Amino acid sequence: MIYLEIKRKPVKTILFGDDTTRVQSSNITEALYKSMNEQLQILEDWFKANKFSLNVSTTNYILFRKKEEKK
Repeated sequence: MIYLEIKRKPVKTILFGDDTTRVQSSNITEALYKSMNEQLQILEDWFKANKFSLNVSTTNYILFRKKEEKK
């Protein structure tokens, strides 16, 4: 089992066993998606260089937002 944490602003990556988690935040949704896709490519390259595999085709995004306050 492997546990590895990579911190590079603005992204935090956690590898545990066969799971990989990326955490990133932004106030601009479009910029967030663009950055996450760029970071995913960097992560895929890192995996290949370190003889790991990352199945990009099964990658999912979950977008969390703060609940808007009722006026």
